[in-house]
Amino acid sequence: SLKYWRFRMFMLPLHNAPARKILDGTQHFDIYNPMSSTEQCLLTDGFLRFIEGWLNKIRRPNPNKNW
Repeated sequence: SLKYWRFRMFMLPLHNAPARKILDGTQHFDIYNPMSSTEQCLLTDGFLRFIEGWLNKIRRPNPNKNW
């Protein structure tokens, strides 16, 4: 049974201005600014660290370690 894996989650808006636009009924708006490649790498790295550390408990190999 997969009931063990079910859980409830609250999604709260982080930014009030975009939430206000949604409530006003605006047809089209973009709340995300394009990220630079550095920002995208940092976001991806942070996400992978979260997955490895909290969900899977796996550690990534150390690139500085000599075999």
